[in-house]
Order: sequence, then structure tokens, then C-alpha cells
Amino acid sequence: MTSEKESPRPIAEAVQKYLDQEGWNYEIDERDGLTMYGAGVTLPNGEFRSSFDADDGRERFGVYVYSAIYIPEAKRLAVAEYLTRVNYTRYLGKIEMDLDDGEIRSVATVTVADSHLSQAMINSLENAAHFNLNDAYPWMMAIAFGELTPQAAFESYQGRDEKEAAASGEVSA
Repeated sequence: MTSEKESPRPIAEAVQKYLDQEGWNYEIDERDGLTMYGAGVTLPNGEFRSSFDADDGRERFGVYVYSAIYIPEAKRLAVAEYLTRVNYTRYLGKIEMDLDDGEIRSVATVTVADSHLSQAMINSLENAAHFNLNDAYPWMMAIAFGELTPQAAFESYQGRDEKEAAASGEVSA
């Protein structure tokens, strides 16, 4: 009877396998037991920096997607209001802003204690983190660098689903 030895880094190995299979070009940074796989990504609404963070010691995994554009101090509260409204509609993941420096990031995380991080889970978290930031980004930028109010931005953001459904021929009941 053979017993398979369990890896001391199952989360990091699962993430690296996923990134390799998906063809990502990434850099690895390891510190304090955390393995971070970083890569740039171009999405329809901007260029972002992604980090796939594998924390085997704490048994958790997260995908973080960072905007290269920081929100000006004068617009941070307005963008924070918009993000609060958007986040309330999100099922998986969230968008955050550092109120001190205006950094924006999208986050999707999972704890894998007593579990296994599957390739499908990594894919779901990656898609959520990238989708959430890309999806809300144009209105966030219109608030930060234009004159759009958080309420008007959110109403327009919500209306995008109706426009997409109409364009595809879907009818809502």
C-alpha cells in the first residue's frame, strides 16, 4: 500500500499549475509564508496588475486586481460612495479603495481550511476579481476625473445590464 505524501504548499502549487495551464506570464514573490504570483493584464476598460496570493500557512487564497490609476484625494469620498453601491450588488468579491492614498483594488478570496483549492475555484475567483473591477471602472473614473456624481454613476452602471439585454434580444419579465 502506497501513501501519497501531501505537499507542504498545496495552495501555491495549485495556483502555479492554474497559471501555467492558462498561459499566464507571471513573477513570483515570496515573503512571510505568502507566495504571490503577479502579472499585468489588459481588460476592455483598462490595464491592471493582478496578484494571485497563496497563503498555505493560513490556508487561504485570493486574487487581487489593482488599478494603476489612483483616485485624487478630493474625489475619494464620492468614489467610496459609488463603490459601496456597486459592492452591494456583487455576489463574489468586492472593490476596495485605500482612503489614504486612493489605491483601488478588486478582491476575491476563499479560505481552504480542511479543503482543497481546485482549478475551478481559482478560475471563479480570478474571473470575479477581474470582472468586478473592469465592470465598474468606467464610472469610477468618470467620478474621479469628471463631474459624474456617485448616484448618477451607479444608475448608469445599473442601466448597462438593461442595454446589454436589449442589444442581445433578451426580454426581462
